Amino acid sequence: MICTTGHRDPDGPARVLQALDRTLLVGLVIAAGLQIGCTSAFQASSTQTPQTPQVQIARDTAPGVQDEEAFTLDDAEAQDKAPSFLDRLEENLRLNVDVYSRGSTTHQRGQASWLNAVGLDLHKVFSAPDGDIGTLVLQPFLARRDNAIPVPHHTDGSSDWEIELHDFYFNLRRWGRGRTNIKVGHFDIPFGLEPTVDTHVRLHQLISNENIGMKKDWGVSINGELPKFDYEISLTQGSGHEWINKGKNHALAARIGTPGGRNFVAGASVFHGRILGHHGNLMRRSRVGVDAAWKVEQFTLRSEASMGQDSDNDVLNALAEVNWNTPDQKFEAYLQGVYLGSEATGTWDEKVQTRVGGRWQMSKHFSLSAQYSHDIVDRATEPADGMFTIQLRFYY
Repeated sequence: MICTTGHRDPDGPARVLQALDRTLLVGLVIAAGLQIGCTSAFQASSTQTPQTPQVQIARDTAPGVQDEEAFTLDDAEAQDKAPSFLDRLEENLRLNVDVYSRGSTTHQRGQASWLNAVGLDLHKVFSAPDGDIGTLVLQPFLARRDNAIPVPHHTDGSSDWEIELHDFYFNLRRWGRGRTNIKVGHFDIPFGLEPTVDTHVRLHQLISNENIGMKKDWGVSINGELPKFDYEISLTQGSGHEWINKGKNHALAARIGTPGGRNFVAGASVFHGRILGHHGNLMRRSRVGVDAAWKVEQFTLRSEASMGQDSDNDVLNALAEVNWNTPDQKFEAYLQGVYLGSEATGTWDEKVQTRVGGRWQMSKHFSLSAQYSHDIVDRATEPADGMFTIQLRFYY
């Protein structure tokens, strides 16, 4: 995100750090409140009623023969007691508080911006005696942006409060042992590397926003994992963050690839639709792409490339990445090269950018990330610049 105040702001970095501290403090208070509230609720639910004396029910047995069927009333009550609502709710449930504060400053113009957000990360697997029913994922956030440039199309301005729903879906896995699932809600569009890499609340990003215009969208998909390949086909609204219906907007996407989790993964994707542009206009967009990832020891090499059209203009986009992780996943470093090319008014316009970044998992709950991006070649309407971004995240 490149943000501006319209002039050089010498105090920008200092205000960025103040915003980091302020948002982190809010997140810590919320986490402490949730911890106290949950502890009190579960203690109250587990309070036992006064114990009644055990009554031994005796049976006539022959002298010297032990009665194996003798039992107490407490035993009988324990056998008849069903799991409580809280017991069922806790089963296969993960609920975390997620707080992050991100500050950015441009290299040439000295323009500062920041993004502060606090949210929840809920992951619940519903099960039955004969197997899993489905997975519910909810990630609501309250976000505050200051001096955001370019202005995201789902906000009311460069400085704005916004309720954002990141992943917000239910994936029904009732049939075929995961081979045929139905996902409904707000989820990653199945195109390129995005569905295979965790970029949630991270500085480490790919090119989905620049390429197809969005990372996630509202809709439905059919997905599955087969012995020789994974697949997903989605029909979505084409509006990104928010559900906006202009009558004709929609997006159809599909990706098929080798099973995830292997050392080498490759896939092919298609995308077509009339999507909502950054200025609220509808745009016809189509893409065909390929992607691959190869893991060698502690390194992962990733690449994706796609071509297509925006309205009647040809487009060619690509990304290449070298990623390094320590065995304990505490340190990550990456180097990316990005190419974005498109036809405009009869001429070819392109942007070439490098990104270098890293992440340090300082403890179980805190992580610190930093990234520097540099424009080698920028579009004719955008002056070349560099941007440094730092993020502190608290996850509890």
